Amino acid sequence: MFDWSITVWLFLTLIFANFAEAMAEGRGKAQANTLRKMRSETEARKLLPNVPSSWSPPRRSPRATCRLRGR
Repeated sequence: MFDWSITVWLFLTLIFANFAEAMAEGRGKAQANTLRKMRSETEARKLLPNVPSSWSPPRRSPRATCRLRGR
C-alpha cells in the first residue's frame, strides 16, 4: 500500500510539473509577442534644435541589426 501511494504521489507531481511548465512557456510567448507588437507601434517625439517637435513612427532598421546573436 505504501509503495502505491508513493507511486501515485510521484505521478501526480510529474503531471503538475508538466502542466506548470507548459503554462509558463505559453505566458512567456504571449509576453514576447506583446513586447514585439509594442516596439513596432511605439511613436517617438523628435527633438531638434530650433525646430518644433513632431511625432514620428519608429524607423525600420534591417533585421540583422536588431537581432541578438545566440551562442
